[in-house]
Amino acid sequence: MLHAIQLFVPRMLAQQAPAHIVNTASLAGLLAAPQMGAYSVSKHAVVALSQTLHYELQEMNADVGVSVACPAQVQSNIAADLADNNNASGQLNDFLRSGIAAGMPAAQLAERMLAAVAAEQFWVFSHPDFKAEYLRRARELTDERSPQFQLTVCQ
Repeated sequence: MLHAIQLFVPRMLAQQAPAHIVNTASLAGLLAAPQMGAYSVSKHAVVALSQTLHYELQEMNADVGVSVACPAQVQSNIAADLADNNNASGQLNDFLRSGIAAGMPAAQLAERMLAAVAAEQFWVFSHPDFKAEYLRRARELTDERSPQFQLTVCQ
């Protein structure tokens, strides 16, 4: 993603025409969960990169918008190759597979992403029922409390 931004943003700016970048992170870009360290780190990085790019383009008064999609479960093949085993990781894999299979259709998320571009909206969420969890995390931050994991399942 970093390389794509380095390659395409200068071209977008040179065209001097409205443009928009949509980076796809994940719910894991905002909320961490046990046994998902590497995935969460990479998705937090996508959110941070997107915010930084948004700020930099704003400072330049560029006509290039930025959005970051932070979807929860979306129907895809992302979990198809997860390794099966008999430990907690196997339980997590089963949870992920079932959640993804029951998730939002990808076309519906694409519609939300396109609507965000049209509205020049930065955040794109798939499941608004996670907003309470984002608020809980923000309260932990502002109250300087240690984070507490809570399993939240979207509808």
